[in-house]
Amino acid sequence: MKKYYIRAVVVIVLAVATMSGLEMKSAIAGTNDAAVADAFVGKFKSVVTAIQNNPDYKRIPMDTEIDQEWFYKQSFQLWNKKMNKTQFVEQGVNRFPGFKSSFEFLADEFLN
Repeated sequence: MKKYYIRAVVVIVLAVATMSGLEMKSAIAGTNDAAVADAFVGKFKSVVTAIQNNPDYKRIPMDTEIDQEWFYKQSFQLWNKKMNKTQFVEQGVNRFPGFKSSFEFLADEFLN
């Protein structure tokens, strides 16, 4: 289980790290502002670190590119104050039932 979890985190970090320029800005952050996109990527990386340091975190099965892109966009909207924590958690639980505590943890991390 832990091996699978670590692999999933590595996949997410690699996906963020390998995207660059316009592709990263539009696909992940939904912005054409490089400074905003860079700040979001930095925050995203700090959230990944928080996940790794939380032994109680229940991994959300975002195994497809579609799910991962959805998550990046939702995370950016939360971080950029275009949605609130309640909306983020509701949308997450609608897509991934049973992972409310994980989405709450993520929301808190993106908002800190």
